[in-house]
Amino acid sequence: MFNNDLENLRIHRSKVPFAHFVCLLLIGIGLSYCIPVSKVVYHTLCCLFLLAVITFFVIPFTGRFRKSQRRAASGGSCLQGPMFFLCICFFGWLLTWKNHPKINRLHFSHQSSTYLVGTIASEPKVRSGMTTFQFSVSGLSDAAGKWLPADGKLLLRVNSSVKSLNLFYGDQLLIQSNIQVVPAALNPHEFNYGAYLQERNIWHQSYLQAYQIKKTGLSKGNKLIKYALNRRKEMLTKFGQYINDDDALAIVSTLVLGYRADLDKELVKTFSSTGTIHVLAVSGMHVGIVFACFSFGLKWMEGKKKLKLIRLLLLLLFVWTYALITGFSASVLRAAFMISFVIIGNTFSRQRNVYNNIAASAFFLLLYNPKYIAEIGFQLSYLAVLGIVWLMPKLMALFTHTQVVLRWLYNYLSLSCAAQLATFPLVLYYFHLFPVYFLPANLLIVLPVSIIIYGGFLLLLLPANNISIALGVGLEKFILTMNRLLMAIESWPMAAIEDIWITAPQYMLTYLSIVLLVLSFQYGCKKKLFLGVASLLLLGVIFNYKRWYAYEREQLIVFNMRKKLAVGMIKRGNVVVYSNVPSTEDAGFQYAVMPTVGAYAISGNRRFVNKGSLFASRAGIAIENSRIRFGERELLIVDGAHSTPHFRATLRWLMIRNNAQIDLTEIPNNIRQHIVLILDASNDKRTLNALLSKAGILGISTYVLKDNFAYVWDANKQ
Repeated sequence: MFNNDLENLRIHRSKVPFAHFVCLLLIGIGLSYCIPVSKVVYHTLCCLFLLAVITFFVIPFTGRFRKSQRRAASGGSCLQGPMFFLCICFFGWLLTWKNHPKINRLHFSHQSSTYLVGTIASEPKVRSGMTTFQFSVSGLSDAAGKWLPADGKLLLRVNSSVKSLNLFYGDQLLIQSNIQVVPAALNPHEFNYGAYLQERNIWHQSYLQAYQIKKTGLSKGNKLIKYALNRRKEMLTKFGQYINDDDALAIVSTLVLGYRADLDKELVKTFSSTGTIHVLAVSGMHVGIVFACFSFGLKWMEGKKKLKLIRLLLLLLFVWTYALITGFSASVLRAAFMISFVIIGNTFSRQRNVYNNIAASAFFLLLYNPKYIAEIGFQLSYLAVLGIVWLMPKLMALFTHTQVVLRWLYNYLSLSCAAQLATFPLVLYYFHLFPVYFLPANLLIVLPVSIIIYGGFLLLLLPANNISIALGVGLEKFILTMNRLLMAIESWPMAAIEDIWITAPQYMLTYLSIVLLVLSFQYGCKKKLFLGVASLLLLGVIFNYKRWYAYEREQLIVFNMRKKLAVGMIKRGNVVVYSNVPSTEDAGFQYAVMPTVGAYAISGNRRFVNKGSLFASRAGIAIENSRIRFGERELLIVDGAHSTPHFRATLRWLMIRNNAQIDLTEIPNNIRQHIVLILDASNDKRTLNALLSKAGILGISTYVLKDNFAYVWDANKQ
């Protein structure tokens, strides 16, 4: 049934050398994540790498080299190959570690400093009166006023609510040194922003007022990127002149120029729920549309040998010019790099192998930045491409039709299914959501997106005249119509299955099942079919075990929400959250609390109770004022308004907020032995120190939430 891709699946390894190189590089990068960063290990690796390089180049000049080659030809081994593989593996490991503060001796965090000098390394973004950007440090001033060379990046947030800072990429700044380590996630299932920044070689951050920074008047940074960002700013201004609706302007700016800063949250949610969010990330699809347009226009040059090179150069120029005007975003760089290798491979290679081209693009991208491997976009991009290349021909072979429109529709459906099948396990792992109607939504959106991209380019190219005005009005109405259609799909029943939480072993097992089942149908192999079905059964067992464990879970969580309050009670798949936030749509609540609610609530059994409300449930959870009963235990919350509480024998947790004045000696001795005193960030430092000192004298256990992980009590671990 599936024979058209047989040759690609049985390729000799000599035809895909970059597949081997990228696997070895990934082994080195993977080891760098598994083993803690250490200077001793780093220097040992440097020595081993140099030894492997020297051995690789010295071996050909040894007398035994020819003998080893003959042995290799007859089934023996040659040292040169293993040495080359070790070089790649060690190099990937060293590249991943080289910017870490423990390795980089010039990192600014190693010296105490009063001032830092450096360059704005990313386009500044202004939101809610705060200007945020990456700051690349080049020097520091110590306590004695001596300037020293320094290195490293930090995330800089500047309060710009008072005055406009007028900051741009490449500006050199002198700033007061007030650096802090970026904290890790402080709540269960919370997005780990600290780890996210570390993948961008940022370990520190700083919050400053406008008067604490000063422009030196110099402009540094990459001139090409600066030029690209300036041109993009001009293009965004032109779009704003002809398109008045904010949503339409945000979409055309995103699709054509990769500028996502103005996208509305509800709009992003609509695209996510319909499975079309990928169009808002300028990537392979957009670069592919640009490539397809110019490739079709230059097709007449394809058959002529003398014009082949010119066609290659023109296509590369067009692809990278588009990457330039989008500001060289990471997703565009990936797509441009991948397409460039495909173009070069198709031009010069007689025996073209698309897998080798894909592997080559990944190999060189990872050499440029090995931490790309941790980016979700990188993983999804390559999985989608591999899925399309491997699975799409098989799906297309299932149905053939002579009618052009039907054939086009089925081909696009095959492409969407192949990409979705290759990426959905990873999407579930990262985003916990599956869009049910992704097929009709993607089928609906592919043509409009192409029209918007081409129309947007045309609007940018046209001079200011009546045609530009008419085109702008037409684009705006067209985009709004597309939005309404997507919103209609979003409103369909069960449009998106949310809160699907799977582990890394689960998504790996899902991929294993897909690969085994596809191969079993392709080759008619019963063994692979048996293994594929066995993998699915094992996956089902794991899912059912997780559901049973979730039903047995009994936890109380006091979330770290800085000065706000949120307490979660989880029992028999029910989740009750008691909080003082005015709405569950509160940004801090969504960030810190909702991931846990989604992960632990079974079948949507969740309830949110505002502070001061009454609540009672069958699961043994009851709330009255600031007293929470959880089974046979009780949590009492004391704030400034409650300073003389009544201590019951069932009390197990006492939470003090807002500097409440309470005499801990009033707690009976029999209760002191088993209660935990919980203190959050609403208390000032003086109150914290006084309470901690008194609790220590009385032998009361304490837990300080400020700068610490949420307090989690688990009944199954007691």
